[in-house]
Amino acid sequence: MIEYWKRNILESWDIFSRNSFLLITPCVLLFLILYFVGINLKSEAISNTQLILILAISLIGVGIHIGAISITYKSVINKKIAFADIFQKFHMLHIILIPQIVFFAFLFIFLNIFPISSYIFILITIILYTLFLFFYDYLIVIENLSMKEAILKNYRLVSSYPQIVLQFMLVSFLIGFCLTILPLIGSVLSMCFVRIVGVKLFLMLNNQSK
Repeated sequence: MIEYWKRNILESWDIFSRNSFLLITPCVLLFLILYFVGINLKSEAISNTQLILILAISLIGVGIHIGAISITYKSVINKKIAFADIFQKFHMLHIILIPQIVFFAFLFIFLNIFPISSYIFILITIILYTLFLFFYDYLIVIENLSMKEAILKNYRLVSSYPQIVLQFMLVSFLIGFCLTILPLIGSVLSMCFVRIVGVKLFLMLNNQSK
């Protein structure tokens, strides 16, 4: 697999080089949104107006994230992309958000019923999220599946290739760690590059599973 990751990263760099401005734009927007939300959540007292604004900005961020997946996929398969494509997937917001909300609501209820240590809780969260939602966004945006189909297919993909998924997590961490030497822009580049590598991996695993 070392050769695969080497090839994936080199090809991802070529893809990024061809469409750097359009691929990095949603990452910059997401970074600014995360910064804004983080600053506001640190406030000691959050008014109702602030809360509504935070929720609205967060929803915009999710919509941009969906658009980023779409333009990244088009770049990987060498399709033409435009700036407007970043904002063309907001109609999928509910499909992306509902499973996430249900998942974390379940974890919240579970934690209240069965008090466990934070380390075990984090481990359970990572395992369950990976099994059911790791490639979920890609399956919705790229494959255009229903929520149920995407969750089931995610489970099949992850359970069939657990070692590759773990390797991707490690590669993503290493990419992020290496790019932290660049203040601010490093985080943005990391988001962009990991997404390209992830989409390429997803397409490979999806093709192998057919």
